[in-house]
Amino acid sequence: ILVSISLTQTLRDGLGDLNSDDSINILDVILVMNYIIDVGESFTDYQMWAADVNQDGNINVLDIIQIVNVILGLDIFENYPIEVLFIGNSYTSYNGGIYTHVEALVTEAHPQWEPNISAIVQGGATLQMHWNNETTRETISSGGWDIVVLQEQSTRPIENPDLMFIYGELLGALITESGAEPMLFMTWPREWAPETIEQLDESYSHLGQLIQAEIAPVGRAWELSYLTDGNMNLYASDGSHPNAYGTYLASCVFYGAIYDETPVGLTYGIIPDMTIAERVFLQEISWQALLDYQGEE
Repeated sequence: ILVSISLTQTLRDGLGDLNSDDSINILDVILVMNYIIDVGESFTDYQMWAADVNQDGNINVLDIIQIVNVILGLDIFENYPIEVLFIGNSYTSYNGGIYTHVEALVTEAHPQWEPNISAIVQGGATLQMHWNNETTRETISSGGWDIVVLQEQSTRPIENPDLMFIYGELLGALITESGAEPMLFMTWPREWAPETIEQLDESYSHLGQLIQAEIAPVGRAWELSYLTDGNMNLYASDGSHPNAYGTYLASCVFYGAIYDETPVGLTYGIIPDMTIAERVFLQEISWQALLDYQGEE
């Protein structure tokens, strides 16, 4: 008896389906077993990816177990987020919008995916203003989002964190009720006050605990960038908003945080004259900052 389960189109479409017949069944188990005992034809690059169902970099009996569990209906493969909503202000929307560049990175890395990454942004907006905005609340409540990213106004986490926590909790509860996961956008300090990164980190970490949200440590990535190469300017002329390099670094952090994979090696650049060395530097900084931050949690 051939037991199979068909996969719907998801961000991990094809994972476990080694023979590309649009289902996961005993034939896929046999292919993985043959690979492990070195019998049969060599795997293609696609099959190597599809066989490593737990994405640990190895193909072994653990992958067979997970495939069998899927066939028996005991397990499903985790879907990567398709529908992502950013809620913030000009820090999010500058230089074409972080959301635009995250989608471009995803599209390059996984052309078969069809992500919808959009935003509700208003210049200078706080989480309080977004909570009081009926459009923002209705957009969240409409459902269909996998992740909703919250970005507080740049100085509120420093000057009035209590208001950040109050409205962050309200929005976080709304996001959770809608079936989505909240994520926080830890912003960077003003250029003339780099020491305030500690207060930013503390406030975002506290709110993250309150609403059980993952944090995209963009501010820490900026810090790491300057510690590694002080000549890489990330600020616009006002010393507050990001220039194109700052937005690109933030976008790479979000790519790693949302999709749990490194952006290093992608060729998409935010501006035509960004050099390969600059692009790779920012990609590597974003991934290292994310790993460092997750290791501290």
